[in-house]
Amino acid sequence: METLAPATQNLPLVLPAVESDRPHATEKPAHSEKPAYRARWISETSELESLSEAWDDLVNNSLQTNLFFDHRFLVPLLNHIVPEKVDILVVESDCVRTNGPPTLYAILPLVRKRLLGIPMDIASILQSDYLPDSTPLVRNSFAAETFDFLFQALSEQRIAFLNLNTITSNTKFEEVLNDAITRGGFARFRKDHFERAALTTEASFEVYQGNHFSKNLRKRLRRCKRQLAEKDGETNITTSNASSDFRQLAEDFLRLEACGWKGRSGTAMKCNSNTREFFCEMIRRQSSGEPRVVFSELKLGGKPIAMLCDIFGDDYAVAYKTAFDEDYAKQSPGLLLEVHNIENAHQRNVRSIDSCTAPGSSAVSRIWNDKVQLQSTVIGLGGLPTRMIIRSLPLLQTLYRTLRKRNVA
Repeated sequence: METLAPATQNLPLVLPAVESDRPHATEKPAHSEKPAYRARWISETSELESLSEAWDDLVNNSLQTNLFFDHRFLVPLLNHIVPEKVDILVVESDCVRTNGPPTLYAILPLVRKRLLGIPMDIASILQSDYLPDSTPLVRNSFAAETFDFLFQALSEQRIAFLNLNTITSNTKFEEVLNDAITRGGFARFRKDHFERAALTTEASFEVYQGNHFSKNLRKRLRRCKRQLAEKDGETNITTSNASSDFRQLAEDFLRLEACGWKGRSGTAMKCNSNTREFFCEMIRRQSSGEPRVVFSELKLGGKPIAMLCDIFGDDYAVAYKTAFDEDYAKQSPGLLLEVHNIENAHQRNVRSIDSCTAPGSSAVSRIWNDKVQLQSTVIGLGGLPTRMIIRSLPLLQTLYRTLRKRNVA
């Protein structure tokens, strides 16, 4: 689906709570010893490339899956989209002490920037209009110890605040994160909370249809199919596979996206060399070996009139981009293709799909049955001064937004 940054300015605030120092119990793998950690700061993508095998293992065994911090997506993003300097904090096992290849325990792409005008060192998780989820990759095993080490490594760099925007508020991830904040005696401000459409598969596509497709929706789908059938040419839906020409599919997608309002406004990926090269490199990496990217196309007379670009993990997927021909808007080709995508998800035994849409997107919410819960939170890693600033952040945020509105007006 369309990748849009959440509109956080109108979202509810949650007042900060300075946590007590009481530790909570955390899960640890049975018969395992705590890893010997080391922190590595990486700023060059060439160095990141050497971690790809261990990186894959981290993605597949993370506390919360985030396919956008997979190297197949993050490296192209850093190469072509992100203008500022990014330092990637990598937490790995100390291979010198363990006499083996390092195991990755966390990856956090961070940018040093100001937060609400505060003149202190702040590390913010990487954000971009092309990055729908910024949840850090943290290994599921020893997640509690990994967070403790992360906070220590950041503090050693004199970072006073960690700003985590657009991360999951999934119960398990949130619990481990919050427990680590409590153990460290840190303060926290949950500045935003929002949700977007998601899909959780059910026993079968037929069961899903019966539970979530209204009578009016079914009638509309039949009408749209009939109207397309009356057009010149045959309609059919195709889904890419390992033998597909992904380079051509990427070009077809860019062309279709640019033929509509995005092309006219200059915001289509094809209109900018950086976004075009990012998308093509990302698709090339995602389709190398066993493809992780899937293109679905609705064709009329052999010509694509709607396309979807999804990225898949083991049992999880993200609906990254969608495009359709506006000449056929009345026949809702995008909706017809979304219905096919739901059926395809059930056939592929996918557990869930994140729509990656903006909060409140009604088009997808009508046919998707679940929600992804996201949040933005600030963690104060220092002592009393940072705790005092955390307590003042609700007021600072209100003043900051008020001044921005006045400047815009």
